Parts: sequence; C-alpha cells; structure tokens
Amino acid sequence: GLLSEPDDVVYLSRVLCLVRRQLEFFVATEQDEEFRRSKGGLTRPIVPGRVGIRCIHCRHLPPNERAKSHSSFPNSIGLVNQSVRNY
Repeated sequence: GLLSEPDDVVYLSRVLCLVRRQLEFFVATEQDEEFRRSKGGLTRPIVPGRVGIRCIHCRHLPPNERAKSHSSFPNSIGLVNQSVRNY
C-alpha cells in the first residue's frame, strides 16, 4: 500500500507529503532478489518476502528499466523515514 496517510498534512511538510504519495510498501520477489544481487554492494541480502519501499511510477517496468533508486530495503523500522528522505 501507499506510504502516505490522510493526516500526513497535519504533521509533515508539503514536500514530504508529495514524496510519500509516490512511494509504496511492497514484498520482495525472487526477481527483486536476483536483480539486487547482480548490482552488488548490499550489506544485507534481499530475500523473497522482505518488505521494501518503491516508486509507484516504475514498479511495473522490468528491473533493468526502472530508475536507479527505484526501491529501498531499510534494515529497520527506524530507518524508513531516512529511506524516504533519500528519494
């Protein structure tokens, strides 16, 4: 589901509200794992079933056609906000 919530406007800046409306939570598949492994540089492997955050605009494209930072897999709940800011 989308990362944004209806009451975001009460607590967050307009820019952050806009960014959050462009992102969604998703569950990694084997295809996500294979693509991320091929890129290297991961400290924690992406395994099928792991929850991530991704761009809603390129989610339906093949992995090699998506934007460079189309998805993120924060290592903890506490890092979700940081991952959103990095978009």
